[in-house]
Amino acid sequence: MSREAFGDPPEQQEVPEYCPNCGSDFYMPGCTHCEEVKRRCAAESEALALRGVLHRMLEAPTTQISVGWKDAIRRAMFAAVPDSKTPND
Repeated sequence: MSREAFGDPPEQQEVPEYCPNCGSDFYMPGCTHCEEVKRRCAAESEALALRGVLHRMLEAPTTQISVGWKDAIRRAMFAAVPDSKTPND
């Protein structure tokens, strides 16, 4: 696979270096945009951690959940995040 055949990869989009609301380059207390970004990042981090725990629980041989429920949970996990690495049996 060469660059001649497929072209150069797309340019990476630049992440803004400052808040568009307050102009801060880091979290600024009292700024509504900074507060929203902080809440969103915390929620994404928590969701990722809970997803990992649920995946480990489903794969544990000692989990007392029926196969039907496990399959339903796997399908729901996969549907929620299409680019998930969770296998969908």
